[in-house]
Amino acid sequence: MHYRLDEGRGSAAIIWTVLESSMESQREMLQCTLAVLLYARILTIHKPGGDDLFARVANGAHAFLSTPEGGRLKFDDWALHLDPYGPPFVVWPWGRIEAPYPPDLKLYTAVLRYGRPTRHAPIGFSIDLDIPFGMEKVLAPAAALLAITDVVERCDAAVSRPLAQLLLGVNAYYGSTAAATLMSEGVAFGAAVANVGAGGLPFS
Repeated sequence: MHYRLDEGRGSAAIIWTVLESSMESQREMLQCTLAVLLYARILTIHKPGGDDLFARVANGAHAFLSTPEGGRLKFDDWALHLDPYGPPFVVWPWGRIEAPYPPDLKLYTAVLRYGRPTRHAPIGFSIDLDIPFGMEKVLAPAAALLAITDVVERCDAAVSRPLAQLLLGVNAYYGSTAAATLMSEGVAFGAAVANVGAGGLPFS
């Protein structure tokens, strides 16, 4: 992620890697799962702007599901006015960058884990997230929105529409960001999967 403070705007590259070659055929399901878990994790740790993120995802997912298949999932523009003497800090939208990348990138790394069910991951899915210090008020919510939109752009409706349903399922589980407590994202994801129904999921 690269943010230009003089312009108040960011650009990013998103790189997906399947760590287990045997799971390559499930790439789109894994991307969908990781994007939803990343969103839920950001809700649990990003309280200053959590309500704005929660509302934008809800509005975007509802609008996306109400359109014919093949539409785009869009989020409302979002800017933070933190410096009275400088430009606003744009949280959304972001641009895209290609290699070679600038040297001062901030790298957000999310890893999808799957194992035996636990109290924090009742259906086995969990996430490891590494976030560098600095600009979290802008970069953390942007990272979630970037991952979601990238999955929708890469995948067809068989994945993108269940993704939107799962996002709404996470919101329904929490009800508000006040209930998004630390280490609860796996539980929220499990509840979302149960509410969407196995027949409607790309990984059923």
